[in-house]
Amino acid sequence: MKRKVNIDREKPSAEEIRSRKDFQSVLKEYSATAGSGVSSKPFLKSTGFLIGALISLVAAIAVLSYSKFSSKTTGSSVVSESKQDLSPEGVVQVPISQDEQSGTRKIIAPPLKNVDVPFQEYKLNASKGGEFTSKNGSTIHVPQNAFADAQGNILQGEVDLRFREFRDPVDFFVSGIPMSYDSAGKKYQFESGGMVEVTGYKDSKPIQIASGKKVDVRLMSVSSGRSYNLYKLDTASGNWVYIGKDVAREKTKAEIRKQPAAEIKKNDTRQFESRPEIVEIDKKLEEAVQLRDKAIAQLQALPSAPLKPQKANPMRHRFNIDVDSAEFPEMKQYKSMVFEVGTEPENKEFSSDMYKTTWDDIQLAEGSKKGINYCLTLKKGLETKKVIVYPVFVGKEYQAALKNFNSRSEAYNSLKDQNTENEKKIRRDCDSRLADLKRQREKKEAAWKEEQNVLSASKQHSALADSLTGSPLEREVVRSFSLSHFGIYNCDCPIALPAGAEISIRVTDEAGKDLGSASLYLVDKKINGLFKYYSKAYTSFQFDPGSKNMAWTVVGGKMYVIREMEFSKLHTSGQDVLHMTAINREFKDAAEIRSFLGI
Repeated sequence: MKRKVNIDREKPSAEEIRSRKDFQSVLKEYSATAGSGVSSKPFLKSTGFLIGALISLVAAIAVLSYSKFSSKTTGSSVVSESKQDLSPEGVVQVPISQDEQSGTRKIIAPPLKNVDVPFQEYKLNASKGGEFTSKNGSTIHVPQNAFADAQGNILQGEVDLRFREFRDPVDFFVSGIPMSYDSAGKKYQFESGGMVEVTGYKDSKPIQIASGKKVDVRLMSVSSGRSYNLYKLDTASGNWVYIGKDVAREKTKAEIRKQPAAEIKKNDTRQFESRPEIVEIDKKLEEAVQLRDKAIAQLQALPSAPLKPQKANPMRHRFNIDVDSAEFPEMKQYKSMVFEVGTEPENKEFSSDMYKTTWDDIQLAEGSKKGINYCLTLKKGLETKKVIVYPVFVGKEYQAALKNFNSRSEAYNSLKDQNTENEKKIRRDCDSRLADLKRQREKKEAAWKEEQNVLSASKQHSALADSLTGSPLEREVVRSFSLSHFGIYNCDCPIALPAGAEISIRVTDEAGKDLGSASLYLVDKKINGLFKYYSKAYTSFQFDPGSKNMAWTVVGGKMYVIREMEFSKLHTSGQDVLHMTAINREFKDAAEIRSFLGI
């Protein structure tokens, strides 16, 4: 720029420390390592001194590494969550799945992209607590002052409680939560009476259940009986931890009679949203908004509003500076201006002696008030002075600048008014189109809701009739238990793998192309569970030929299925091929999968 200057880690809790004292494992590891080849001769006299030293060093590192690993993976939930002794199967090892795309080992690995069991979210005052009812009729009771932050401080104000339920094999499948385990070398399967996950947040940060407090859950279950245990999934180590027994009871006939229709079957708006005519209306609504926004964006852009010129104060000092308008475009509207020194509070360093100095360099930059004042920096050797200045006009120059400003303001306001009118017209036209489309949508939704109300009333009448006659299909069971920690809890009855048939299988598509080593999911419709076979188990695929079975797998994000009819034709011994049919569609949620598979 050409310038001319003219003169004028939180600490661990006691529970965590106790739960991680697994010294027996360390000693066992040390014994196995120390006995793996170290010479029995005195150490310093051994001919293999260097080798022995190396082996000893490796053994020490192994002990330390094992101890460190054990401290990270041993869960503390057994001590803190149950005062009962663990049953023989108290801690059971969950097989850890491996993500097919990344190869990363995960405890919980949903097999389908963007499909999972969603959380239901509830907001409550932490100080007051509250009780909520889920879409399936389960209830969650929260006492007063039940939540704390990571440091254990009791929380107040609004918190978010997130709750989701897993009720059938499709829920278990899409969630990726493991439902099987090995115990004493034998494979078992969880037949579920219901599974839940409960978490909490405040201001998007995880919280915990406060010490000494419990959140009560009354879970609506599809299974009766008292043979179910309560387990908690330790997501750090992959262990299902035995908590104890839940309390199960069937709803009385009086309770079922009092149950409102909305609890038996609530309208699922997702069915309405997925209707083709509604999808088409929603598409037109979105297109109308996009066209509106595009038309508004194409209106003539407004230039910067002109700045009113300021008249010079004869009592203040001034600088005359040639300014490069390319660097400061707002200066184009100023001609014959000078820069006036601001008042004393802004310019404590200014003095009239600055006019007596021949400065080596001078720089101009924006000041604290954009477009109104500027910062003038004067340099000479190591000395630097900063002065706040304002563009002003003197005498006749001010009158000429004011006349120019009025003319520019008139043009600017005219263009602004025109743009405003054009934008209003665009919005009026669009709003008329949007209102018409919304009326169409509301009319269709009202008709659909009326259909659903009639259907719901019919189902309620049927359910009530069945309950009074003792129909086991409509029997409702409530399972109650208390949580002292957030997490995943399962009311389960351990069962063995299905029996009756055991074969070696190969899994292919309809054309006979091998589908590789993906996991295979087996559903036996007599059991509310999901059997998951890894590729290594293909040589020993077990099922009950006397039951209704179906199976599916996921390869490259696509599901393949073998339904009951084809499954019933499988051999019961030897070898066979599972010819899987590709499902050429993407599912939005578990409900769509459940409907498609007929589960």
